[in-house]
Amino acid sequence: MENQSINDENKEKGEQRKKFVVNELTNSVITTLPTELSEMLNMVRQQNNTSAKTATNPEISTDIIPEISQVNNVMPVAPKTEPADTVKKTSTEVEQTDNRKKFVENDLTNSVITNLPPELAEMLKAARQSNNEPAKPNIPPPPPPKAPPAAPAPPVNNRPKNIDMTIVETGSVFGIQVNQANRRDVLAVMKDISKINISNPGESIFKYDDLGIVFYFGEGGNLQEITFSYPFEGKTSKGLRIEESVIRAIELYGQPKMKTQAGAIWNKFAVFLKDDIVTTIRLRNS
Repeated sequence: MENQSINDENKEKGEQRKKFVVNELTNSVITTLPTELSEMLNMVRQQNNTSAKTATNPEISTDIIPEISQVNNVMPVAPKTEPADTVKKTSTEVEQTDNRKKFVENDLTNSVITNLPPELAEMLKAARQSNNEPAKPNIPPPPPPKAPPAAPAPPVNNRPKNIDMTIVETGSVFGIQVNQANRRDVLAVMKDISKINISNPGESIFKYDDLGIVFYFGEGGNLQEITFSYPFEGKTSKGLRIEESVIRAIELYGQPKMKTQAGAIWNKFAVFLKDDIVTTIRLRNS
């Protein structure tokens, strides 16, 4: 009879220990859960543990006080502010402490889950998993590659085929002779070679940019000068082209009457230069 009484007393103490530990562990887990899930967990505890005793209840045997203290020692607590002269922990010690804390919290949560109804246990597991997953960075997609800029369109050459583009050094091209032709003559020839329309036939300068040719007229309307520059595709009767060197010009025409960095002049024929490269060929009446 006495042994039976002792067994009953030990059994009651064991139940008290279990209820107290589960209660403390559950309190620890609730603080880390979303609000709605915490409220549901509290309701289940109230329904299942209406007769649970707190640690200060005098009916709890003083024999489990050491075990209560042991539970409190492993529960997470707020960090204490250390004095200024306290030696700082190394990064390794801090990492080890964090790892131990995470292990204890995980172990305590697992023990609480085993005492919950299946549906609530599954919700608690899902909440733990979502809290432990690292947040994915919101990285915007890279912008689409920019299309390369379109290449500039080459100059349009509208001249008919089989047109003689030779520059005669004595002062003519296309049969148009300097100091002999007038505006009307130039317009009559160039309308079949260039598609540029001269809007004002009385102008002193006719520009045909598609061919790189410019005609200059004097006061009486007579043609006084013709210049050729890029994109002119022809050449002189001796073979000089635009963008050839001044050395090549001297080889073909001999030493000029006058030469500077800007150009070189022979009788009715001259060239303009940039860095010793022919950029313009000019025909004049004198």
